[in-house]
Amino acid sequence: MSKKLAASKMAMLLVTLMIASIDALYAGPFPVALLHVFTAIYFRYTFQRLKALYYWVFFGFFVFLPWAAGLSSSFSSLKIVDVFEVGFFARLIILLLLGVLHFTANRLATPDVRSHAQLNALWDSIVDGLIVITDKGIIQSVNPAVTNIFGYLPDELVRKNVKTLMPGEYADNHDQYVSNYNRTGEAKIIGIGREVSGKRKNGEIFPLYLAVNRFEVNGRVYYGGIVRDQTAEKKAEADLVAAKEDAEAASSAKSAFLNSMSHEVRTPLNAILGFAQLIDLDVDEKAQPEIHANLAHIKKSGEHLLSLLNDILDLATIETGQLKLDMVDADLKQIIQNCIDMVMPMALKHKVRIILREPQASFYVVADKIRLSQAVMNLLTNAIKYNKVDGTVVVSLTSQPTGRIRVAVKDDGVGIPEAHWPKMFEPFNRLGREAMSIEGSGIGLSVTKSIMDTMNGEIGFTSKIGKGSEFWLDLPLAGAGHKVAVAASLEKKEAFCNAVPAPSETVNGTSVKPQYGKVWVLYIEDNKSNIELMESLIRHIDNVELVTRSKAEEGVAYAIVNTPDLILLDLNMPEMDGFEAFNLLKEDENTHQIPVYAVSADVRGSVVQRTEELGFSGFVSKPFDVQEIKKIINLSRT
Repeated sequence: MSKKLAASKMAMLLVTLMIASIDALYAGPFPVALLHVFTAIYFRYTFQRLKALYYWVFFGFFVFLPWAAGLSSSFSSLKIVDVFEVGFFARLIILLLLGVLHFTANRLATPDVRSHAQLNALWDSIVDGLIVITDKGIIQSVNPAVTNIFGYLPDELVRKNVKTLMPGEYADNHDQYVSNYNRTGEAKIIGIGREVSGKRKNGEIFPLYLAVNRFEVNGRVYYGGIVRDQTAEKKAEADLVAAKEDAEAASSAKSAFLNSMSHEVRTPLNAILGFAQLIDLDVDEKAQPEIHANLAHIKKSGEHLLSLLNDILDLATIETGQLKLDMVDADLKQIIQNCIDMVMPMALKHKVRIILREPQASFYVVADKIRLSQAVMNLLTNAIKYNKVDGTVVVSLTSQPTGRIRVAVKDDGVGIPEAHWPKMFEPFNRLGREAMSIEGSGIGLSVTKSIMDTMNGEIGFTSKIGKGSEFWLDLPLAGAGHKVAVAASLEKKEAFCNAVPAPSETVNGTSVKPQYGKVWVLYIEDNKSNIELMESLIRHIDNVELVTRSKAEEGVAYAIVNTPDLILLDLNMPEMDGFEAFNLLKEDENTHQIPVYAVSADVRGSVVQRTEELGFSGFVSKPFDVQEIKKIINLSRT
């Protein structure tokens, strides 16, 4: 209550007492004066609760009527002039003054009355439970929401200890908490919101959020608590966790299924492509052109199936969040050159020329080398496949204003209609080219975009009908550890080839070493068809002795005793796997220097990366390429 309001009410009390005094002196009867005194006291303590209309009703009943009664009695005992001089005019002036004071007090009282009503409405309607207790833990008041939460009526809780609403473990410690806080001021509950447990009237224990604070009223200490039933929230959290676990389990099952299918498909595909390559080596193309053509169809179809399998596996790995990256400072110029070398046979077959425009200085970017190579290869192969005969693919490296390095691959193809642009990176969408003879799955660009997103890079494109398309990759520049100054002038480097290098001269750009002596090769593999394929392959290579073992334990024991020149080790074997066998080989002094190549149908990036980290000499994927195996064997002739 404000000081102005208190002063106004005090003035009203004094005025009323003045009326009572005048009645007592001039109007006579003592009961009338007593009524006036009672009226003054009543208004003093109840005025703030009365509306204006009620006030005037009470005022007329307790003040005006007694005054009129006193006036009538005055006519019988006093002269008229005395009544009018003292009683009537005095009362009239005092009544007018009282009316002015009433309106003043009523105006001052309105904000408090309204605020009080608002607080009462808030107390009754708020959805959280509100509990007020003394410093002894005795409940003073609760709002209706407490009934909804705990099941008790307000009368069942008021003057009860608040421990009624707590399970045993909290009830036992509550008084101690409050006592410690009152004594030391150390807050463990007070002023801190926390999750606790509550107990309903029916004995049910449920999760509860509790926030407690301390306040004082007229020098007495109270504690106010806000409580919220968290049963629904906890159930929603539990359902969310369960859904997340189910999704992770489904994702893991999907990944396991795809990995298993990949291995199961690659194993027979290894035999199909491998034996087709071996047969092709024995076939005289001129004497048996039909057989040679049939074998070419087998290899082409098998390679397409293998490519599709790789894309699906990559897409599944990315979608399940299992793509592991080894982010390093990578020489972008070298990676692009390697990719161009790998697609050159394809370019020659399609009669497409590749031009690399590169700066004189090297660019180093932050990327996973294997995945970046995969992204560049996807752009290059698309530019070749969808180009025109005698077309050109231009590869360029430029520095962008954003501080990134851009790899752009431009072709002379037919271009992409603008209507297909929004669906460019959707998986399995070939953008209306399904009827074309060009093979493809529609996954490559989707995988490339996912790879770039994961490596904090970007991919984009421009295209014009009849003019071709240009796809680009933007990559973050490496740190100050590398100098990446770009030369002002760019040097054109045109890569032309008239014929594919003969395997006897070079393999993938590396010269084949002369065969100085017999190479002793140990192949540890549990699949019979793969063993037979390797035996057939070795028969086409001079001065090579092949020994096979179908169990990792047997292979390791043989290697330790006989120390072969080269070990081809399958990773996926029962009992002891290839990784464990490799560790044993590297720990033994007789075998730690023997080159060991991992052989596997599991070509996930995480698997390849693990072989690199452990120190394998290389990774051979199934189906393996005959020329690659020849190269590995010939490299060991030292």
